[in-house]
Amino acid sequence: MTEGAPARWFDVADDGGQDVPFGPTLILGCGPLPVENQRMNFAPGFRTWQFAKALADDGIAVRLVVMRIPGAYDNELASFERFEHDNIAVVSVTEDLFRRQGALEAAVDELRPRSVIAVSSATPASRAIEIAGDRPLWIDLFGDLMAEAQSRMTVHTASDLLAHSAVLLSALERGDAFSAVSDRQALATLGQLGLVGRLNRWTAAYTMVNTVPCCVFEEPRRGPEIGGSPEEFGEDDVIALWGGGFNTWCDADTFVDGMELAMKEDGSLRVAVTGGPIQGHDDSTYSSFLERVAGSRFSGRFVVKGQLQTREADAYLRRADLAVVTEKRFVERTLGSSGRVLRWLGAGIPVVCTELSELGSVLAHENLASMYRPGDPVDLARAVLELTSSRDASRSRAARARDYARRHWNHMETTTPLRRWARDPSRAPDAHEHNPLSLSDAAVVSLKLREVEEELQRFRDAYHRTRSELGSIHQSRMWKIWMSYQRLRRTLGLAAAGDRDDCGRGP
Repeated sequence: MTEGAPARWFDVADDGGQDVPFGPTLILGCGPLPVENQRMNFAPGFRTWQFAKALADDGIAVRLVVMRIPGAYDNELASFERFEHDNIAVVSVTEDLFRRQGALEAAVDELRPRSVIAVSSATPASRAIEIAGDRPLWIDLFGDLMAEAQSRMTVHTASDLLAHSAVLLSALERGDAFSAVSDRQALATLGQLGLVGRLNRWTAAYTMVNTVPCCVFEEPRRGPEIGGSPEEFGEDDVIALWGGGFNTWCDADTFVDGMELAMKEDGSLRVAVTGGPIQGHDDSTYSSFLERVAGSRFSGRFVVKGQLQTREADAYLRRADLAVVTEKRFVERTLGSSGRVLRWLGAGIPVVCTELSELGSVLAHENLASMYRPGDPVDLARAVLELTSSRDASRSRAARARDYARRHWNHMETTTPLRRWARDPSRAPDAHEHNPLSLSDAAVVSLKLREVEEELQRFRDAYHRTRSELGSIHQSRMWKIWMSYQRLRRTLGLAAAGDRDDCGRGP
């Protein structure tokens, strides 16, 4: 048994209530899940729960293993935790245990799953490829990996291209079915599959890539009577919410500039921010945002809460009069989606966003949100002020957007192709055929290089944390007193040495 792994992964029956002579579906994903009350609910956790809940609600036996995203948990948890929610057996583990060779392999030996589904990020995909064996494997490409690497290069000097390409190549060659968050990304994925030889005569009539949009879950009911209103705001304040992490594609400058212009025109406007850096992925965008707010003449009207536990963040969600997200013109935005926008829609909050994503273009076409031109703070201020000056009209449109989102983007509607596949999973038609364009050898080498890069990054992170802690110590009062004492000692010591030398000299 692998060190740190449990004797048994799941303490539930293997059939999970499914009336078929097969093992359950094993899902590998990320946490925290939206049903957990933790510091930060990132998009991968919502995506993981979307897949698991949809399959379980469809009567399919599910076992879910969740890798905890570093920095997203408040509580000190053991390396391995079990819980059950909505009849879904969940195992939550540290990133180290999730990656450890032999750990998830033991879970497969125990469960004998019928199929494996990897959801939401590169690490679940990599591990699913390693443990699936000859089982059918569905890989969820939650955003285009190469577009995400390109986006991250704008805030990090180190390139992620090699690591991301290694994971993508391995996924494209091994996956039996794939999902993307938009039709645009699905088409991009088909092109990538062609480059690795998967568009061949065996797969000509086979659907390899399916669009599974982000979904809307039932959100907390709104109104100050539900759990109270945050104490920072008065009854007459108009609250614009930024909720969610500050990712590489988030345009913090346009957000601050636009909200300042809107605040100048509307004295009742306040901004609530419930979100922070994405540890290990993008720490600089949030830092830049904090600097801009600190230097703003309206800094007192920005209420920056940072990362909050789910229940605390929900209080600000309930109080919000509108919600804003600003996006840069990145390829990642063109191919991707926005889980936070869907969450706001599901809660009935008026939304301000761009048309960059496929989701944004639908919202613009259906007149379900207020749109602004990317990178244009004047146009952002215009969109915000239109909502604040026409409160009844904006609430009416938000209610229509909520109904539209819950009808078209609920967790069951969005996962139709996934649920169909999971009921009768199978290997792709070319699974056992020779692929002359196979790049598996190169992918293996790249994966090893990725492991080395990740180890180096951990050393860099530890170095920067130590430097930061030393900087805090050097700014402390106790350190300054200690250094003054040491300087005094040196001064007195030199004076005493001089006196001794003088005493030893003759007249």
